[in-house]
Parts: sequence; C-alpha cells; structure tokens
Amino acid sequence: SKWLDSWNDPLARAKCFSSCLRLVDLNGDGDHRMVVGNMDKKLKVFKGMALASEHVLLDKPASVCAFYTDENSRGSPALAVAAGPFVFVYRNLR
Repeated sequence: SKWLDSWNDPLARAKCFSSCLRLVDLNGDGDHRMVVGNMDKKLKVFKGMALASEHVLLDKPASVCAFYTDENSRGSPALAVAAGPFVFVYRNLR
C-alpha cells in the first residue's frame, strides 16, 4: 500500500506516535490524506507519497483527531491536535 510506503520512507521524516497519525478526508472530496503530528513540532499533511503541506506546532503533539463541528456537516472536518497542555483546533487545513 502507498500509505505503508510513506510511513516507512525515511525521506518522509515521519517520527510520531500512532496516536498522531490519521487518514483524513480534509476537503470532503473523498480523497484521504495522511496527517502526521511529528515529534519535531510540525503537522505534516501527505497526499499520496508527496508532502502537501506543513504547519508549525507550538509543542510536541500527543494526539491528532479529526471531527465535524456539527452533526449536519458534510464538508471538511476540523482537526484537533493535543500538544503540551493545550488542544489546538484547525479548520480548513490546506
């Protein structure tokens, strides 16, 4: 599988706990992306084998979770990242 290849690829530099690794349909288009809360304080989004975006975190992440903000939402989910004593919520992550 291409996701396992990305997880094992040393060039991807995905150093994380399993709780910081999620497959998420960020745009609501049916195309899932791998979201990694990296130990180097970065949130990385992979599309296939390529790095789609990278965002700086304020502390090392403990967990990443995707959720919808209301029960009728069919669009893109929000992304919660637990880092240090805080939970950061990202909407429309690109």
